Amino acid sequence: MTVRRWVPPLAWAVFILVLTSLPGVVFAGIRAPANTDKLVHCTMYAILGLLWARAAIAARPRGRTIIIVLLAIALLAALDELHQHFIPGRTMDVRDWMADTIGASVGIMIAVFRRRGQESTA
Repeated sequence: MTVRRWVPPLAWAVFILVLTSLPGVVFAGIRAPANTDKLVHCTMYAILGLLWARAAIAARPRGRTIIIVLLAIALLAALDELHQHFIPGRTMDVRDWMADTIGASVGIMIAVFRRRGQESTA
């Protein structure tokens, strides 16, 4: 098993955790339409889901691997929301967790479909 395939998903997870660890005042001047943050959550976790699923499928291409990836990312997202409860100016929001999990699902599906496409052309 090569470690290199896990560098992108781990780096992206660290990037997400760094961003969500910034105090709320850092984002205070940003004016965005309502619920835009849900789109940001969805996008960031879709990328994480894609990267993580791609690495996991390469290591062990089985159906339950995808379920484990989704559960792991959903747990990470829940822990991230919990940790934001302790960051000044940030809040814990179950709707953010839902957006994270939906985004991860989309990213995972993209990875699976890309893999199947590559297998069918090979």
